[in-house]
Amino acid sequence: MSEPARSLKGMDDTKPVLMTLEREVIDSGRSFRISATTMPDGHTSILLRSGSLDDPGTHELSGVIAREDLPILARILKPELASIAAWQGISLDERAHTMAQRRRDHPKAYTLWTTAEQESLMEMAEAGKTIAQIAKALGRSPKAIALRLEETS
Repeated sequence: MSEPARSLKGMDDTKPVLMTLEREVIDSGRSFRISATTMPDGHTSILLRSGSLDDPGTHELSGVIAREDLPILARILKPELASIAAWQGISLDERAHTMAQRRRDHPKAYTLWTTAEQESLMEMAEAGKTIAQIAKALGRSPKAIALRLEETS
């Protein structure tokens, strides 16, 4: 079976393209940062940092990955991390996580609006409160507030 053609400006196996990736994701009040840099020998240096927003570098994982190992690691990493999480009694069911996370951030998420909440929403909106302020006060997401305001206008 032949290897796929490369399309990075004449890149061949003898001269790897040097690239750097920097990414940060903030979720659940925590910061997750990944830095990856290709090296002249084709390996990739990788650094993962996680922690609270106040101290984002609390936990760190780093190392060097061989170019030929990248496809296999990309394929097996998620299921292996799921196994490790299961050892700790943590479920990685995305739907359950999403619902639980939304409820942690917005306690009233996916609950019916009461008449009192609807009245509070309208009073705060008329008083010039921002969507973020209203969302925090009512325990709902800013998107839910915006949608409810659209429905009532």
